[in-house]
Amino acid sequence: MRIVNTGTAVRILTYRDGTQLAIPPAGGAEPNYVIRPNSDTDFLDDNAVTLSLFSSGILVLQNDDGGAYTGPALPAQPDAPAQILPVRGNTKTGALTFNNGAPVPLSGASDPYVLITSSAKPGDLSIAKAKKTAVAAASGFMRVLVMGDSTKAGSYGVGSGGLTGAAIYSSARQLANVLGKAGRPAFAESWFGDGGAADTATASGLQGYNPLITLGSGWASDQTIKGLGGSPIKSSTASTSMTVGTWGIVNTYEVYYRITPGGGSFNLTRTGDTAVNGINTAGTEGVGKVVFTGARADGTTLLSIDHDATTNPVTILGVVAFDSTVPSILLINAAYAGSRVADWADTTLPCSAGSMVGRSGANGIGHDLVLFSPLINDCANAVTIGNAATAGTFAGNINKLILAIRAAGADPLCMTGFPMYRANNGNSIRSKQEQYVAAIKTVCDAQSVPVQDTWSKWGLQETNPLWYFNSLHPNATGYRKDAETIAAVFDLIV
Repeated sequence: MRIVNTGTAVRILTYRDGTQLAIPPAGGAEPNYVIRPNSDTDFLDDNAVTLSLFSSGILVLQNDDGGAYTGPALPAQPDAPAQILPVRGNTKTGALTFNNGAPVPLSGASDPYVLITSSAKPGDLSIAKAKKTAVAAASGFMRVLVMGDSTKAGSYGVGSGGLTGAAIYSSARQLANVLGKAGRPAFAESWFGDGGAADTATASGLQGYNPLITLGSGWASDQTIKGLGGSPIKSSTASTSMTVGTWGIVNTYEVYYRITPGGGSFNLTRTGDTAVNGINTAGTEGVGKVVFTGARADGTTLLSIDHDATTNPVTILGVVAFDSTVPSILLINAAYAGSRVADWADTTLPCSAGSMVGRSGANGIGHDLVLFSPLINDCANAVTIGNAATAGTFAGNINKLILAIRAAGADPLCMTGFPMYRANNGNSIRSKQEQYVAAIKTVCDAQSVPVQDTWSKWGLQETNPLWYFNSLHPNATGYRKDAETIAAVFDLIV
């Protein structure tokens, strides 16, 4: 069998093992898709959203030869309460059956790649622990901000910088898949910046990085600014809509924007919901937030961001989207390619990453835990290591970032970066990396920040080629394994 997408937006399907498949719009087909036999564990997740795409005709099943599908129809809804509900079938007989799929337990104690090398432990993160408990009790949310470079943004060798479609492989997205498989409600519908996929002659910016987002004419990365997740998205004059889709069901969008002298205004609309109009971005340099609420709907119902008819600019920093009726872990993607710790700790502007991370209150993100992964670009560019008290150094910037996280009332959790292939760069040989990793541990120990030492546990590409796409970046299997390790560390926050 194969699937044809008759709609106008990319559709993302998820296999139970976490593998994701993007089916292009306007008649695009995925000829390699099969409904798996019962003996195979790599089958499609049967959730209400996925099934609704078939029942509505947006996704259409065909036989292997492209002819009209002759097997039994898929049901419109899962036959059990919402959880992992994989659909199984046999391509020879055409028979379809359902399996509730018991959640797979996580265990940080047994995961062989968990290595907490700090004196502080994940269980010491009191804020994260309280929020995690609230999610488990279905009484609240936990917001996790994921910061890092291209290896956390999901770079995987397609397009300029390997960033085309890479949002699927981001740590936030992969972690949501792993936690969901384990029966934990987790969603990764939220993002800041362009992921480092700036709009240039060789890259299509945010809409290339995340295919669920479309930038209308006039919208592009503002490369004069670096903030959370890279460059924000700016419209300098009246433009067509910027639209935001999601992987799952949402009813709430928090839209963060730059306030600046001479700023323009914008409107938020979504089919069937009450519009929010005339959001003014003019004023003293700062950050604003507007909350749009509507009916629960899947990502096919797009949120439109429309610049008004003036020549005053509008700059969108990011969107936090979620379903307010389902207490869950909200994973917010704020990683971007090419970034260093200095970028994450920067406080030059109110919308700079360090300023956003350190902000609480009405216009803050409300994050409870910040997962950050230093090493790679600082080491490759020979940034001075220094110490925690030395401003502008690698160690000093880590210390600055930790202080900002705590100023916002959140917990910090550090993961060392992946080991780089020793021939990749003269500054990236293993002995040099060891010095940066030692500095990470020293600063974090002094600040009682738990450290997951991924660098020490992963092998290099030359010794562990099955997890790497190139000398630095993981492949789909590697990103999945990294997410499983992060999830196992999360399991130790008790």
